[in-house]
Amino acid sequence: MIDSVTTTVKQVSLEQLRALVRQGLDDGELAITAPATRIRAYLRERGLRCTPVQSRQLWEELRRSLDGHADTFGRRLAAARVARGLTQGELARIADCSESYLSYLEADARSPSERLLTALADAVRREPDWLRTGEESETTRQIERSLGLAWEALQAAEWTLVESHVARVLDQEHDRPLHVDERENALLLRGRSLCATGRDAEAVALLGPLVDRVLAGLSDVPPVVLGQGYVRALLNAAGEETHVLAQAWIIGQQLLTAAGDQQEDDWWRLAATLMAVHDQVSSMELSAVQGEWWLAQLRRLGEDTYPSGAAALYWNLALRDLDLDRQDEALAKINKAIGLQDSTRYPMDCARLQVAYAHVLLTARPDQAQSAAKALDDCLASLLKLGYPSDRYDWILTRARADLLLDDTAGTRTRLAPLLSDDEAEPQARIGGWLLAGDSYAEESALDQALAAYRRAQGLLERMPATPVWARAWRDVGDRWTRLGDSRASSAAYRRALDLCHVTSTLP
Repeated sequence: MIDSVTTTVKQVSLEQLRALVRQGLDDGELAITAPATRIRAYLRERGLRCTPVQSRQLWEELRRSLDGHADTFGRRLAAARVARGLTQGELARIADCSESYLSYLEADARSPSERLLTALADAVRREPDWLRTGEESETTRQIERSLGLAWEALQAAEWTLVESHVARVLDQEHDRPLHVDERENALLLRGRSLCATGRDAEAVALLGPLVDRVLAGLSDVPPVVLGQGYVRALLNAAGEETHVLAQAWIIGQQLLTAAGDQQEDDWWRLAATLMAVHDQVSSMELSAVQGEWWLAQLRRLGEDTYPSGAAALYWNLALRDLDLDRQDEALAKINKAIGLQDSTRYPMDCARLQVAYAHVLLTARPDQAQSAAKALDDCLASLLKLGYPSDRYDWILTRARADLLLDDTAGTRTRLAPLLSDDEAEPQARIGGWLLAGDSYAEESALDQALAAYRRAQGLLERMPATPVWARAWRDVGDRWTRLGDSRASSAAYRRALDLCHVTSTLP
């Protein structure tokens, strides 16, 4: 699953990689039909860095070169078959014809019926018109253009544009049925858009069948890109149901395995997402160990090879360090993440990373609350435009903490008002909001109001399922009762936290 190559690789331009591939073709060391993974391995064997994106581009150039030599039906069919990685026997079985007849077709000794032509075109993922004439239809060009624009919009987190381009593929009538790969890529893009705009249950329902096909080896959809959307949507839709969180972790691991050596940034970003699942279904310590192990593998390949993936791992490890009271380590890792994060390819992550940075700073260096507040204010516009709904509540909670540390207690409550009044907001966010509101009243010595706010938080918490996920929230409630001097209430809250962690309580 993880490349064990430890040789130092040299970064060169795409043109230099292209020249070496041409030399490999001329020397016979590389076949014109080589898949992207073989091209990447060939270049890395020569000490050159080649990302999966670059190897895919070089593969597409080889395919176009192959197409250029395919000036008859038979040659085009053979070229498309090889590009799909199929043998004559495999293609014959898929298209329901004999292998001998297929060999006649590729030798231009026979002509296919319309039924067989359609079956062959579906099998090799090319247009029947292209097999027949060498030219794609206008419909195919329009679909490819819409999907290409949708992928560009996805990288920029422009979700309205993603949905607009995908609708042209899925919702408009075409003069032919969509090919399987066209439909699946469009569904993947729509699912990512649904997840990003808070429609997680719809995203899970849409992407679930696609996950099954990828894991069964029946789809060419990139597993880690699918995982980034599906696992995130499953996590958000799961609430605090531990068995669903565990399911998300297992599926994420399966998709990482299915990706093989296609370790783009998204591979490592999905791995970082799974750290958060590990934290919720097992323990913070195990989550941190898993993350450190992944980071060690990434370092062997070079952090600069997958900068956003490395940033995501450092980012999640920083939060684990913070949870485990390793504050200096947390601050060092979050700063490392900021230095690595690719601001052009993942603008949404940059905004979310600033929120995480402010959270770490407020915990590790509360005297720097002003710096944290500035970081939060600087990323607000991007977060409102690009972030998930949950990201906005994370921002409110973190900014309210900064207000409280800056002695603006009234401003803290004003900041929290949209969250506390939203019954649709995540329970974890609302519980945190009421605790902060109570803290602001406690700072003003308005103990009755503080007591009422803490009771609101505990009331919400009592409705949550009895799972380890909520242990920390009960501990936080216990801390508040301790500050107010209510030993009975604090003991009950701490006992509840211990029970959820399956620890035998020794509290009176």
